[in-house]
Amino acid sequence: MLRADQRRTTQAIRDMSPRKTILRELTRAGPATFMRPSQIPGFASRAAGYREAVNALLKDQLISGARDEEGKLVVGVNGQNVSRVRKELRPWFATPIVWGAALGLAVLATVTLFV
Repeated sequence: MLRADQRRTTQAIRDMSPRKTILRELTRAGPATFMRPSQIPGFASRAAGYREAVNALLKDQLISGARDEEGKLVVGVNGQNVSRVRKELRPWFATPIVWGAALGLAVLATVTLFV
């Protein structure tokens, strides 16, 4: 039986895109840590989507790939693009455009209310 925090994590992984799940797990592991894509939670249930996401992340140079002792692919966060990885993981409401729009609406509502 899963604990409550494990159930929340499992549900969050199911709801999150493979791209974000891969980046989040690699970020949690640390910038110098490499892991096999198959070790990332959710890979077993949606392997094709995860393979596509790994290839796209490698192409975008957000993650680095190498071979382990057995000759299998291992990936890790690209240390030179950590800021771009953080931007990818940033929630939608933390983007500057959303904050600017919210501030603009607040100003508009204030001006309309007091005019």
